[in-house]
Amino acid sequence: MTNANEYINLTKALLNRIGTTTFYIQEQDFVSSVTVPFFKQIAQIASDTLLLIEKNSFYNACLLSTSIVESIIQLTWLDVDIKKRSQNYLAFGLIEDLPRIENHPEEYEDTLECLKIIEAEKFLKKNPTDKNPLNRKNYINHWYNIDGANGFEAMVKKLNQPYINKIYEMYSILCGFKHFQPFNIVRLFDIKEKKLFENEGQKFIASQITLYSLIEAVNIINKYQDNKIEFLDIIAKTTELMKNDLKFPLTPCS
Repeated sequence: MTNANEYINLTKALLNRIGTTTFYIQEQDFVSSVTVPFFKQIAQIASDTLLLIEKNSFYNACLLSTSIVESIIQLTWLDVDIKKRSQNYLAFGLIEDLPRIENHPEEYEDTLECLKIIEAEKFLKKNPTDKNPLNRKNYINHWYNIDGANGFEAMVKKLNQPYINKIYEMYSILCGFKHFQPFNIVRLFDIKEKKLFENEGQKFIASQITLYSLIEAVNIINKYQDNKIEFLDIIAKTTELMKNDLKFPLTPCS
């Protein structure tokens, strides 16, 4: 099996290239308004995961790396129909803000107008609680529900892409850290040291999934930015490393 440090070094190299690249959000452009913040946050999570690994905090690195998987699944879901889904993603922010607006009557009028502009009725549940357009309970729970997905597993199944399928398998393992499952808490607790047992396996899966998710995020952001991140050499090295770890190649978007 590959040494985790090799994944870590490649991730650092890719993060350095990301850090020297300028990304632009175009005015009135749904796609860049969503993909750039999404991508920048994925890169930040990757960087923070490496910091935890360097501090030998492997458990927390595994926990944090679940977020990068959740992010890349959603970014890939957006990419399927980027213009429509980016618009829906941005519009749904207003739906999620309705509980706050409920306590601010002075915002009702403007909010009702904005709900018309974003065509909020498309986010309504099949059987709304009432006819009040300001009632958050009348709307679907998540922005991606409008396209027939009720969660990450459903998105993964509908996407049916090899790399997404594989990182979701790894994500399922990592969720044990995220949700404090008995095996990860009780079985990994070092009674003598009175702390959770950190091991190389945790380091390996956190570093591997971080690099792979970051590569796929670069694949997507390169589609929508004029300034491309050069990373074919990193893909080649990663593919070579993964021959004995993942049974499919990394292929950049054309």
